[in-house]
Amino acid sequence: MHLAWDEAHQRPVALKLILEFTDREEKRFRRESGIASGLRHPHILPVLAYGTLVGEMFRVLYLVTPYVEGQTLDLAPRALAEKLGIVADIADALDYAHGQNVVHRDVKPTNILVDSAGRGTITDFGIAKSIQERGEGVTVTGSIVGTPHYMSPEQARGETRIGPATDIFSLGATLYHIATGHLPFESEASAMQIIRRMATESPARPSSLNPELDPALEKVILTAMHPDPNQRFETAAAMGAAIREVLIGGPARPRKGTRRSIKPVPSARERGEADVPLEAAEQLLGLYELTDRALDEEDLRRIEAGVDESLRIHPAHARAWVVRGRLAMLRRDWDGAIRAFDEAAHLAPDSSLALGWRGRATVRKYQALRGIPPVFFFEGVVTVEPWERESDEERELRAAFTADLRSVERMHGRAADPRPGFLAGVLDLYEGRYGDAIARLSEALAVSPLDGDAWLSLGIARMMNEDFPGALEAFTRGNSIRKVPLCLRLEAVMWASAANAKRVLGETALPEVEASISRAAEAVRLAPDDLRIRRTYVVQLCDRVEEKKRLGLANAADYEEALRAARELVSLDAENVYPREVLSGFLILCAQRPNLSKEERRRYLEEAIGLSRGSLALNPTWAESLGDLATALLDRAKLDGDDAAEARCREALELIERALQLSPRQGEFYMARALACHRLGRGKEAAESLERALALKPQLETARREVVAEIRGD
Repeated sequence: MHLAWDEAHQRPVALKLILEFTDREEKRFRRESGIASGLRHPHILPVLAYGTLVGEMFRVLYLVTPYVEGQTLDLAPRALAEKLGIVADIADALDYAHGQNVVHRDVKPTNILVDSAGRGTITDFGIAKSIQERGEGVTVTGSIVGTPHYMSPEQARGETRIGPATDIFSLGATLYHIATGHLPFESEASAMQIIRRMATESPARPSSLNPELDPALEKVILTAMHPDPNQRFETAAAMGAAIREVLIGGPARPRKGTRRSIKPVPSARERGEADVPLEAAEQLLGLYELTDRALDEEDLRRIEAGVDESLRIHPAHARAWVVRGRLAMLRRDWDGAIRAFDEAAHLAPDSSLALGWRGRATVRKYQALRGIPPVFFFEGVVTVEPWERESDEERELRAAFTADLRSVERMHGRAADPRPGFLAGVLDLYEGRYGDAIARLSEALAVSPLDGDAWLSLGIARMMNEDFPGALEAFTRGNSIRKVPLCLRLEAVMWASAANAKRVLGETALPEVEASISRAAEAVRLAPDDLRIRRTYVVQLCDRVEEKKRLGLANAADYEEALRAARELVSLDAENVYPREVLSGFLILCAQRPNLSKEERRRYLEEAIGLSRGSLALNPTWAESLGDLATALLDRAKLDGDDAAEARCREALELIERALQLSPRQGEFYMARALACHRLGRGKEAAESLERALALKPQLETARREVVAEIRGD
């Protein structure tokens, strides 16, 4: 194992290299690495990449995972209670893996990494195996797989079918080790002798090695390590819950995303009494969920009062907790919603309702954090770039809603409930399977056509699949049901793309720009603190001014509205280059307004120059800021005397050369280069640059008519 550096994402990674292997071992490595790469859980170390490197003189297998700065569980300087909490987390991770039909088969302390914050992750699914759907365990060839000291008896006997109970035993042996300081079978004997003992004997009672051991913890260990797999914990989640009971000295429930023990349900009488206020609250809540009705605080208090009264009558009413979660979602309190649905899922673990809603709330929080991938317009063509890599929080959220999806599918299947179709479609979307996402989300919408969340996700999937008309249709349908800030922003983006396409064709795009502004303005009203939405709004205001200027319709109010919004965005998002670049470009446009005094033009251009220099201090390779600064300097040069004008033109030309190295197909940059060369007396270069600019973007001939005339000497 080596510490390496990932240049693409600028981060350290762990690199495992295998130098000697047979063809059969390579095939097994690829199969097992593929299994591991499909697991997504906050306590499972993800596989980032794997494969074979082939050169003239070598052939190497490689596997890349995140680098964890810490120690293995056996060496981590942590108190026993902390280690117990880590083992409980690993139990949840194994339960998730078992839910994906995967067993680890080599659980041991050295495969559990503990970082500097005390967070544990299980790694090295190197001998993991998929559980065959046609049977109850893993089919192996009779060979013994695992580490002897932590191996289950069935593994030690070389039995051909193993399953989740094997991992539970090995985790129990790990618990045995950290609780007693001893291995289950300590011996100087060979590995095969230890394996024989594991297959036929039971280890010493943990309390005989540590007399101060909590009897409850010893019971957990002995249950996990029972020789009969059927007598062990039913699930790894149940084992994790039992460990947490030891830690808190009382009953504990598995964490979100794991299978839970069943709690008592309300009696028929209690349920009937609790349903009276709940039904009224639920009906009122439904009006807000299915319409664009403006939130009324009095109505929200009535809904909350109905839920509170229902829970007062019976605190274990799962449906009431679901309604509380839905109310939290209406208020965009994703964490509060997840907590409420978590409680409902605990009270009714066999109901897909709570799990489906919890998955939906987790998706909404994930989408709020993840946003949309970068969308760019160039020459009227929309380009959608891949998302940046997930943050740790986003990765945990995706693992959580994936776990809920799998649970609901196991309970009911997609045909019985539209929620699995929605969650499965969202999972396909964020894992890059856009065609599958479109099919599943369309299936879910056929059942629930008023599902605004599904329309939003379908629109994103179509956008990523480069079906922009289809994306606009989905966002529009979603917004007609219920206004969602992100959905409104995306609809604004799609209208902006339509406007750009019409400009390329030489057609007026003002109706599309106005439609984009109306959606973006509504999104800002609903989510005033979301800077991404506010950026979209500001860009569209600036585009409206430019479009009206082209048509001779721009007025002072249009300029002032866009300028005020752009300045406000820069003040709110001071460390971001993009808002500065938008404002500097718009200030240059403002300086070109007719009937301005020389002093007013100078003031606009000086502000643009200062903003662009500030942007380049934040990011020296931002090509648009280089271009804006060069353009502002050229416009400013017209207001100066001869000596100052020449100095500004020379600086502008240097900036444009740098911008063209970064973005060589920008027609505007060649236009600026042509103007700078013309003013410096380099006529041939000016003519060549002008020709190149118009070849790249023919509409510049009319958009920059005055500049073209100056260069040509008309």
